[in-house]
Amino acid sequence: MAHEVLKKQEIEHAIVEHRAVYDEPEMNVNILLDFNSREEEKLNVMQLGASGNTRDGLALYWAEKYINQKTFCDNKLIIVLSDGEPCHNYDDYVGAVANKDTANAAKKIMSRGTNVIAVALDNDCEDDYSTYDNLKKIYPHLVQCKDLKRLTGQILNIVSKQLM
Repeated sequence: MAHEVLKKQEIEHAIVEHRAVYDEPEMNVNILLDFNSREEEKLNVMQLGASGNTRDGLALYWAEKYINQKTFCDNKLIIVLSDGEPCHNYDDYVGAVANKDTANAAKKIMSRGTNVIAVALDNDCEDDYSTYDNLKKIYPHLVQCKDLKRLTGQILNIVSKQLM
């Protein structure tokens, strides 16, 4: 697990997920591991799941604020794990509108000094949909992951490049 390796290397990190509430104008944020989490809290990562609506632009701003409040490190990085484009059915936050909002948020956050890198979780079995192809319209820095067994290695590669 990436958390264990990052912790062993004494790299400050947090793991957070968000969901936009389907028919409501709100977003829920779940901090699975805080920057100063206790050892037993690492099991919270088991709650991660891919389903429902997302409000990625707002979530990126939330993450930037959270990082700036919780840590004072020089190299700040948001790694976005995604299995698809942002979508919130409440107010038609889908397609070009959601993509543009998220792209603008990533660009603005990066201009303020926090790097944003997305990891597109793709499935080799899906012939008609590519998360990577859709997300490259949004994120200037994007990595494709087709095998979840390689995800930890790919995340560590991203972090090591960020620290150089």
